Amino acid sequence: MPVSLQRIREAAIDGRCQNVIYRQTQLEKLHDALIDNTESVMQAIHRDGGNSIPEARVEHILVLMCLREYYASLDATKALHEEYAVARGEDAPSLREGVGIVYIVPTTHSLFYSIVVPLSAALAAGNCVVIELEKTVREVPSLLQKILKSTLDSDIFEIVSSRATDDELGLHHVKVLQRGSEEPTTAMRLISPSQARVVAVVDRTANFSEAAKALVMARFGFGGRSPYAPDIVLVNEFCKKPFLNVIMKETIKFATEFELSKSPASTRPSEADSIMKELKISNEIQVVTSIADCAVIEVNSRDSKMLSRKISSRSLLIHSVKSLDDAIDLSNHNGELLASYVFADLKASKYLSQFIGSHVSFVNQVPLEMLLGPAAPLSSPVERSIRYPTALFTVQRSQFVTPSVQSQLVRQMLHDPSGSASEKVLQKMSEKLLPSTKRMKEGQVGFFEQGIFIGIGLIAMPALVGLGALGYYAVRFAMSRRS
Repeated sequence: MPVSLQRIREAAIDGRCQNVIYRQTQLEKLHDALIDNTESVMQAIHRDGGNSIPEARVEHILVLMCLREYYASLDATKALHEEYAVARGEDAPSLREGVGIVYIVPTTHSLFYSIVVPLSAALAAGNCVVIELEKTVREVPSLLQKILKSTLDSDIFEIVSSRATDDELGLHHVKVLQRGSEEPTTAMRLISPSQARVVAVVDRTANFSEAAKALVMARFGFGGRSPYAPDIVLVNEFCKKPFLNVIMKETIKFATEFELSKSPASTRPSEADSIMKELKISNEIQVVTSIADCAVIEVNSRDSKMLSRKISSRSLLIHSVKSLDDAIDLSNHNGELLASYVFADLKASKYLSQFIGSHVSFVNQVPLEMLLGPAAPLSSPVERSIRYPTALFTVQRSQFVTPSVQSQLVRQMLHDPSGSASEKVLQKMSEKLLPSTKRMKEGQVGFFEQGIFIGIGLIAMPALVGLGALGYYAVRFAMSRRS
């Protein structure tokens, strides 16, 4: 075992990070170091990923916001109060402590965010941290290694260049695998589904302008490499043409505003180029517009493999669907989605978000903060502002000193030979179950029923009109015969 990991294990066993004031001090040092190196960090992000300066600035600021939120969650007075709850004869049902060691394997997308945010969360939760960073010529890893090594206590923090084994990390550790893994998700594995797809649905009831702005930023922003960027946009066929017109305008506006033609990335072969080269001999795709390294591509064939492909460039793929149900079936065709974006009126949005199988759904929006960092682990609820809640890096340590009401009741029933106490409880439990809220009356019309009634109405209306006209003329004819 490397000496550095042995040192980390010893610090975890000693509970070095369990002291709240110590954790606060470490986060304060990290915060100050990131502030002091603001310009260097932003320039490194800009040069490494080809992101614009505003995008690099946003990444830096969001990291600081997360760090400050983790720091604000630390309350030394509250922690001391919980620690001595039993000594006061009180229960501590919500007591938690750090797992021990958090091992982070960061993704390459927005590397600065992907390292510092889980690092801050792990420290705030009371853990030692090990980060796996491969040797590279990129600037962000080198700069971060320099900042973190000179800022954090060497007994609780280490950087390694090769994968540490479970035996080397010890029993009490959690691995944060941001690049995905074929290993099953367990309490010791926080796995980001990096290859899970994202689908956007644009219904004819949507605001096309707002939908186009959101989807263009989501797909083209931050290099087009976010795991939460839409891999395919499903558009109702009746509104495809006006929507494509708006998408083209927004694409040109985006490329102009962020000066992509001057970006180093615009001169390199992109995934969009390889997609178009691969499929240009077929009728599977049609290039709607292409500017700098941004491309809007319409997928014509339902059998195209592009409909199931994970996209990692500035390539916005669009495909038409016939109905909401068609969009749902196509979205669910390749398994669980990482996320879905639904643009429609609220009733249609409810229907789509309910039946599209995705880890999280967003209605008439794309939260831009989600475009930074790795995919959220499937084992935890998605929080838009915090990718890694500190609870992910803690274990429950509940302490109870007072007997519960149920415990007292069970004792009473066990020590009652006559069974009268048990009989009283049984009578109480035999009372009819009543819902806490009033149920909806039968016969109320839902989304499906509305569609059925509309369809019946459209079919039956001409027949009813015809029957009415026939009856009218029959009556007139009969009256004329009488006269």
